[in-house]
Amino acid sequence: MNILFLTTVPPLPSYSGYQLRCFNIIKLLSQKHRIFLISFVRNKEQEENLDLMKKYCANVYSINGGKTNVLEGIKNLFSILPFHVSSHNSLDMKNLIIKLQKEEKIDVFYSNIIYFGQYISLMDRAKVLTVLDQHNLDRDVWGKMSSNHPNNIYRLYCKLNLFKTKAYENKIYKEFDVCFSVSEQDLKGGRCFSKSTNFVLAPNGVDIEYYFPQEVSPEKNSIIFTGSNAERNIQALKKFYFEIFPFVREKVSDVKFYVVGNISLGKLNFLSNDPSVTITGKVEDVRPYFEKAMVYVSPFTLGGGTKLKILEAMSMKKSIVSTTAGCQGINVLDGENIIIRDNEKEFAESIIECFNNSSLREKLGLNARQLAENNYDWSIIVKEIDGNLKKGSYYGT
Repeated sequence: MNILFLTTVPPLPSYSGYQLRCFNIIKLLSQKHRIFLISFVRNKEQEENLDLMKKYCANVYSINGGKTNVLEGIKNLFSILPFHVSSHNSLDMKNLIIKLQKEEKIDVFYSNIIYFGQYISLMDRAKVLTVLDQHNLDRDVWGKMSSNHPNNIYRLYCKLNLFKTKAYENKIYKEFDVCFSVSEQDLKGGRCFSKSTNFVLAPNGVDIEYYFPQEVSPEKNSIIFTGSNAERNIQALKKFYFEIFPFVREKVSDVKFYVVGNISLGKLNFLSNDPSVTITGKVEDVRPYFEKAMVYVSPFTLGGGTKLKILEAMSMKKSIVSTTAGCQGINVLDGENIIIRDNEKEFAESIIECFNNSSLREKLGLNARQLAENNYDWSIIVKEIDGNLKKGSYYGT
């Protein structure tokens, strides 16, 4: 099949969960199908990064746009469309989609996240299967931010965007033939919008061969958090540092906290003067940092989708302490392959228990790795996705 695959940013290098999911799906689908990738780019570096996908795609195309800065946010105040939909509206994108449909006989329109639903009307629906890869349920994300964001003005903006998002989702979900949801919660939420769409559970995954532990002895009393610039990551870090970390330091004087990932230093100024905190910035290989740490933390308050980094930690046999929101969408069991604590003091006490109890760390790590192997290997997930891309299931051919 010829698959038209749309992304908001180039999938490589993969610094975010969104990029990781897009890359692994493309990599595995490309073994059987021809992928035509169109990605928004915002600068020269991203345009060059897109070339990295030529190894897996029949062709790649860049479109300048998809900016999500303050100026775009102000412009969106005068639009009926949700912020991310209007910021991804592009005449160049429309013209390219029309051109490729004619020249390459596209079989599948694969929209990564709902922002690209605005282009469905360009497709020949009698010949093209329209697919939404949900990644998360947008109204849930905006709803939680409108309630929990510390900035009052931004909360008002989120409430306005939540209203727009609900109207857009109610309309656009019906246009997709198939929707892949990363969690049962998102799947159930999506089904409320459309009875005609085929909703399929296709969770996030991990490359279990790449994220394979080397059994290196971890650094004593060390904690790791991995993430990107997304607002939910910054809020999670602030929650951990101000509400959980102080309880840990009361009992463990030599604790080390590693913040790893493509997070702007300007957003981490609240951590910068603390000698117990190491901020790495973006790294080419996160595995050595996983190996170094005793405990991986996922202290999220904002849910939506699933956290791919927590799957990487599981595959690396790490002992993990998480909030309920932090492990949403993953079939974990508290006390067996993870520790789940929503109370800040109990979260801290569980970290300390993992520091002091090597048997507990080993048990959690072994069980987490086994769960990753059995349920979250990308090859298993993409096989399910591939099976649902066959047009005959929906068009009776």
